Amino acid sequence: MRPRQVKNSAFVGIWCVLFLLLHLRLHISTPVSIILSGIISSALPCTLYYLHHKKDKDGIMSKDDPMSPAEMAFERYNYSIKHLNDLINEYSSTLKIREYFSNLGNTREQIQNHLRILVCHDLLNVSAALGHPYNSMECFEAVGIWHFLLTSKIDGVTREDVVNPTSKAKRMFEDDVEKAIKLNEPDLIAFGTHLQKIDVNMRKNYMLHLYEYASVLANIDKKLTPEEISFLNSFKLLQVSSKIDNMPQSILHKESSTKKPEIDSRKPEVQKPFRGSGPKHGNMQNAKATTASSPQTQSEGSQKQLESLIGLANVKNEIKSVKNLISVQQARVAKGLQSVPVSYHYVFTGNPGTGKTTVARILADIYKELGVLEKGHLVECDRAGLVAGYVGQTAIQTNKKIDEALDGVLFIDEAYALASDDFGKEAINTLLKRMEDDRKRLVVILAGYTNEMQKFMETNPGLQSRFNHYIDFPDYSASELLDIFARLAAKQDYTISEELKTKLSSHLQTLLQSKNENFGNARYVRNLFEKSIIKQANRLATKNLSEENLTLLTTDDLAI
Repeated sequence: MRPRQVKNSAFVGIWCVLFLLLHLRLHISTPVSIILSGIISSALPCTLYYLHHKKDKDGIMSKDDPMSPAEMAFERYNYSIKHLNDLINEYSSTLKIREYFSNLGNTREQIQNHLRILVCHDLLNVSAALGHPYNSMECFEAVGIWHFLLTSKIDGVTREDVVNPTSKAKRMFEDDVEKAIKLNEPDLIAFGTHLQKIDVNMRKNYMLHLYEYASVLANIDKKLTPEEISFLNSFKLLQVSSKIDNMPQSILHKESSTKKPEIDSRKPEVQKPFRGSGPKHGNMQNAKATTASSPQTQSEGSQKQLESLIGLANVKNEIKSVKNLISVQQARVAKGLQSVPVSYHYVFTGNPGTGKTTVARILADIYKELGVLEKGHLVECDRAGLVAGYVGQTAIQTNKKIDEALDGVLFIDEAYALASDDFGKEAINTLLKRMEDDRKRLVVILAGYTNEMQKFMETNPGLQSRFNHYIDFPDYSASELLDIFARLAAKQDYTISEELKTKLSSHLQTLLQSKNENFGNARYVRNLFEKSIIKQANRLATKNLSEENLTLLTTDDLAI
């Protein structure tokens, strides 16, 4: 119990005793006792009110019982921390997030824990950029980070839990901070960079709550320095910016000398906020300028991604051709020459699992790097994402999906399904109109089986006039599928035995001889790899878990 609460309780007890004595004393009811009883009865609530609201001239509780800086920091951080935790709980349940971080685990708990560490990384960076680098729990500015890590793991956290943590809680905090530093993420706001690739609106929401936290931290000592004002203004620009390549570098990443935080087991003491001990943050704009990649560097990155794909030689040549065409036309315009109108829309044909979505994503990046599109994000959908179940609702739903794809690429898989009824035709007409109205902000890629797509394109003259670039994605050969399996294994730190390679190669050759149009190609191989991992786990359950056993896949693990 706090001293102030003890004092209030003592006064209540004294008043109650006096009141009882006056009423019970020899059971005498005299005028004097009645008058004194009334005075005491009315004075009791007045005294309690005075004690409860007693403040000094600065509006803070009486100096004999002040709230510590850490406790005040807890109260101020409370709302921004709650918002960040609510956001993590929401995002960890979404399919987009779980697919993006699928390499970290399949359960919601695993994804949620990684998001915690990512946000912790960003909070540490923001704190350092504001001149409050985290060194230990002794500094009350660190209460926000500690508050976040604790409440994101435990329900019903109180102020006392945050202000006076247990030794066990401190060790947990130390481990989480160390994990955040070891992420080695290159960007100042790492989670924001990832969200930009997943969903622009998710990033906007996260940046808003992170700015809320930064504002609380900057004002924690009730003084805003010019550097803090500069950082907060720059942060506002990051909130609305869609260019993740302009993200300033992580302070944790740049400073390789960052030491593991020292956690003192002593009770935290009230300390003055320390300033100037971290990196200068007033030159955030300069950081953006120095870390931004040039278009040529970015383009080389997309080109490298394209070249790294297994097979697809014809597809790679087509993408290179359109890239070269755009670059040359832009060079002509720069020299004052006439340019030839270029259509950026494509039709991708081929069976499932042949890399259509992957190449569409790379093409979207190339369009962004060449300045064709501002964002270059890819929005995937099929008939279900465009067609509604009621008359008059399809156009609304289609327009909504197109709005989501503006300044990026709309990728419609199995697009031929739109020609099956009047609802689908309404979606097509809406799409064609928007392609004309937003021709400078929208690129559309239609994808599906080869024969079905050829018939589909003949159903509407508008489709034929707007889509004149076709790329066919052939099925993978047995050797290419084997290479895909090997690459999947290597990416997840597995090795495959020579016997497995031989057995898998034979299996794939036999499989391709009897395949039909529904054969999954790379998708089949990915599923096969995942099943093989499960078989290996079952095989090793009762064996020695050495590193060699944990990484080697044998013929016994092949799920065929």
